[in-house]
Amino acid sequence: MAWGVVFWSIATFLTPWAARHSTAMLLAVRALFGLAEGVAIPSMSTHLFRWFPCNERASAVGIAMAGFHLGNVMSLLVSPIILSSVGINGTFAFFASLGFVWLSAWIGRIPNDPRDSPDISHSELQLIRAGKIDSKAESSQLPPLRHLFSKLPALAVVLANVANNWTIGFIGPAVSLLSLKYAQTPISAAVLMTMALSFSAFSQAGYFLNIQDEQR
Repeated sequence: MAWGVVFWSIATFLTPWAARHSTAMLLAVRALFGLAEGVAIPSMSTHLFRWFPCNERASAVGIAMAGFHLGNVMSLLVSPIILSSVGINGTFAFFASLGFVWLSAWIGRIPNDPRDSPDISHSELQLIRAGKIDSKAESSQLPPLRHLFSKLPALAVVLANVANNWTIGFIGPAVSLLSLKYAQTPISAAVLMTMALSFSAFSQAGYFLNIQDEQR
């Protein structure tokens, strides 16, 4: 996850420069941004599985997904203020710097496995590890794709992702946002935007919780 944030922050910082350089450079930088940001969700899912006991996992996923959407809302609110004060270059630099601030707090304090953390007590570790397979005792080799797709849980996750993208996770927010055209008051517009984010968060929370259940 840390490397993803590094490249995400670099790509964010370089975006204004790339836009001035050429369209191809802008597309390349934004592609780097997308690749770097793409590790966030899988890394989050893995960390939540490793760091939270089974009975707290749903709450952890909900809080994490709420943080994703809260960040979107806050950035939309503060971006005009920053833009009017320091310009577009400063705005992108500000958001890029947030990634490095996060890195300074994350690196060295949050290991991949709670068993490697000096801040976790034995009782806390026992609570976290209850009902889980000892992943360190397992082989680090990835299974062949043929073997992976022969398992019903793997196929179920694939189908769940398709359903998440093309049913409530896609159509729900899309319909809500398209309905903004017919909003007559700020309150109705706010309700529709809230519904769009709620549909998205609801579907993602359930989807990622299912993936973590399959990791046990």
